[in-house]
Amino acid sequence: MRTLICFYDILCFFFLLHFQVTWSQSSEEKLCHPDQSSALLQFKKTLSLNSSASVECDEYFGITSHPKTASWKEGTHCCSWDGVICDGLKGDVIGLDLSCRWLHGKIHFNSTLFRLPHLQKLNLAHNDFSDSPISSGFAKLSSLTHLNLSYCLFTGPIPSEISQLSKLVSLDLRNNDELPVTLMKPSSSLTTLSLKSCNLQGNIPDDIFHFPNLRILNLWENADLFGSFPKSNWRSPLVFLTLAFTSFSGELPSSIGNLRSLQSLDLQSCNFTGSIPASLGNWTQITYIDLQFNNFTGLVPFSFSNLKQLTYLDLSHKKFIGQFPDVFSNFSRLCTIILSQNDFNDQLPSSVFNSTQILLLDFSNSQMGSPIPSHTGGLTYLTELYLNRNLLNGTIPPWLYNLSSLIYLDLNTNQLTGRIQSFLHRTLLTLDLSKNKLQGPVPSSIFELSNLTQLDLSSNNLSGTVNFNMVSKLKELVYLDLSNNSLSVSTNINANSILPKFKLLRLSSCNISEFPGFLVTLEDIQELDLSNNRIHGHVPKFLWEMGKESLYHLNLSHNSLTSIERLPWGT
Repeated sequence: MRTLICFYDILCFFFLLHFQVTWSQSSEEKLCHPDQSSALLQFKKTLSLNSSASVECDEYFGITSHPKTASWKEGTHCCSWDGVICDGLKGDVIGLDLSCRWLHGKIHFNSTLFRLPHLQKLNLAHNDFSDSPISSGFAKLSSLTHLNLSYCLFTGPIPSEISQLSKLVSLDLRNNDELPVTLMKPSSSLTTLSLKSCNLQGNIPDDIFHFPNLRILNLWENADLFGSFPKSNWRSPLVFLTLAFTSFSGELPSSIGNLRSLQSLDLQSCNFTGSIPASLGNWTQITYIDLQFNNFTGLVPFSFSNLKQLTYLDLSHKKFIGQFPDVFSNFSRLCTIILSQNDFNDQLPSSVFNSTQILLLDFSNSQMGSPIPSHTGGLTYLTELYLNRNLLNGTIPPWLYNLSSLIYLDLNTNQLTGRIQSFLHRTLLTLDLSKNKLQGPVPSSIFELSNLTQLDLSSNNLSGTVNFNMVSKLKELVYLDLSNNSLSVSTNINANSILPKFKLLRLSSCNISEFPGFLVTLEDIQELDLSNNRIHGHVPKFLWEMGKESLYHLNLSHNSLTSIERLPWGT
C-alpha cells in the first residue's frame, strides 16, 4: 500500500545533482598538464564501457547515464573532457565526476587514477567495479575533500588508509554490500559519512558521535553493526542521523536533546529501549523522525509539542501506553503520522483531524476507543487513512465520504454502526470496512468507484441484494469480500458484462444457490471462497480449469454438493 522511499537516498540524489551542475559550470579553459592528461587516458584504457553498469541511474534516480569517457581523446587537452574539472589558473585536474558513466572493471593499487595529486573531488558512483576491492591507493590522493564510491559493487574490506585523508570532508560508500569487515576508523575532519548497506560488522568507534564537524551520518542497513549513544556531554552539529536496520541498542540519553541542529532522525528497526526523553523537545529544527520497530516504553512526552517544523513522524510498533498528547494543532507542516501498533488505550486526538497538510494518517491497532470525530477542519489533502483494529464506535461521519483526495481507507475490526453512505469522489483504490457492525444495504455509489482495486465489506450486518452486474463496473477490482453478512448475492450477469479479473473472491454466506458461470473466465484467481451457501448438485468440470496455474485456496464447504469426478491435482 505504501510507497516505500528512502529519505536519505533522495537527499543524496539532489546533492549529487547539485554537484554535477556545479561542476558543469567551468570557467575559462586552461591547458591541463600532459602528465595528468596521460594518467586519465591510461585510466580509461583499464576500464570497459557497459550500459548495464549504470542501470540504477536511469531506473531509480532518473539520471540519464552515458559514457563520458568517450570524449577523452589523444590530442585534446583534458580540461575540455566531459567529467573533468580543472583549476582555472593552473590547469591542474581538481575534480573528476564519472558517476553513471557505464564504467566496468578493476581499480588497482597502481592505477594511474592515483597520479592526480591535486584532485579534490572524485565521484565514481553508480558504476560497476564488482571485480575489485576498494583500493588503498585512494589514500594517495592526499588533496581529496570529497570521495563518492556509492553503488559501485566493490568487494572486500574498507581500507584503513582512507582514514589518512586528512582533508576529506565527505565519504560516501553507500550500497557496496559486500564489505563484510569491521568499520575502519574514519577521519574526524568528516562532515558527511555514508556507509549505508555495506554489511559492516562489529562496534562503531565510540568517538564518532563527538566528531566536531560531522553533519550527516548514514549507517542504514548494517545489521551486524553495534553501538550506543554517548550517555553524557554529547554535543554535535549533526543534521541527518540514520542508524536504521542496525543493531544499535541502549536508551536514548537526555543529552540527545543537545543535538539542536538535527533535522532528520531515523532509528527504525534497531534495539533501543527505555522511554523517550523529554529533551527531544529541544529539536526545534527537526522535520523527520522515524522510531518504529524498537522497544521503547512509557508515555510520549508532551515536549513533542515543540517540534513545530515536523513533517514526518513514525512511532509505530512500540510499547507506548496511556494518552498520546493532543499536540497536533502545533504541527502546521506535518504530512505523515504513523502511530500504529501501540497501547495508547485512549480516544483519537481531535487536533489531528484539523491538520491541513496531512497526507497519511495511521492509528491502526493502537487501542483507540472513541467515535471518529464528527467534524474536521482539515485533512483536505489526505490520501491514506488507517484506523483499523481499534475500539472505535459510533457511525462513520459524513466528512469521511467527502474527501476528494482519499485513496486508501481502512476501518476494519472496530465497532462502527449505522449505514454506509454514498462516497462523493471516485479516488478510492482500497476500501475496507470489514468486521464492524454496519447495517443496511450496500449503496450503489460504491460500484461507481471506478478506480477501486480492493473492496472488503465482510463480517458486518449488511442486508439486501448485490447484483454482479453492478460489480462489473469495477474494472480494476482484484479483491472482493462480501462474506458473512445477511446479503443475497445474485451472480447472474448480462451476456455483455465483463467482470474484473479477480485474484481473490470471497462470497461465503451470501445465499448463492449455484456455481456462478462467470468463474470460468477467472484465469488469474488465487483464492475462491463459496462456503456456507446453498449450492447443490455436481461440482462442474470448468471449476478445475479456472485459475489452473494460480489457484491456491478453494473453499466449497458447508454446501449441498453431491458428487465430484476427481480432484485435478492427483489421486
